[in-house]
Amino acid sequence: DIRLVVGQGEITLHLPSKNDTLSLDAVFKNIQTAAPKSMEGFSVADFSLTMRRDPAAENTVPPVSFSVVSNNIRLPAYMTQHLPAQAEYIRLNGVISGLASGAEKSLLTNWTQSGGTAEITQGEIIWKPFMASFSGTFGFDNSFEMIGASVAKVYGFFDLLDMLEKGGYMRSSHVSVAKVVLGEKLKKEPGETQSSLTSPFSFQSGKVYAGPILLYDEN
Repeated sequence: DIRLVVGQGEITLHLPSKNDTLSLDAVFKNIQTAAPKSMEGFSVADFSLTMRRDPAAENTVPPVSFSVVSNNIRLPAYMTQHLPAQAEYIRLNGVISGLASGAEKSLLTNWTQSGGTAEITQGEIIWKPFMASFSGTFGFDNSFEMIGASVAKVYGFFDLLDMLEKGGYMRSSHVSVAKVVLGEKLKKEPGETQSSLTSPFSFQSGKVYAGPILLYDEN
């Protein structure tokens, strides 16, 4: 049960016409949880969403392009003992494919069972000391568990692993193996002051991998 209070919000819906497709623009500011126990005080300074229905071929449901930008995301209090309290910036640009119209099942169920995906063409996150730029494809399996695969260039990755280990989110053995194997991929590119790691990442059935290295297993 998640209830949110929005300090200020504005939604603009452009209906389809002869020259334009369906689109939506939304901006919300000062978002916070409405009850003390609801997500333990999670808040967002501002959040914007832009969606555009792309032109479609005849007899097909068009994909939807989207852009999400969020600033100053404050984490729940129980997470901030070992993790940075605030993510400064998140941006996602991508396309949602596989939507169906007039289906008897719910939108999410139909999208999942028909192999619908959300493709992130360009993503960025700044959650210092961790930063990343990435692209990938994500979706849900038939149990509504998220699955995905991406390629990311990350900074401060081992710092994040240390914090996740201290917080009890990751096993020490997984962190140790990741540092040994992925440490060989660390490099400092010309003009940059911090070393980065570029690697494929994937998650499925409650498991998160960096390349072939298991980082997390919820089972």
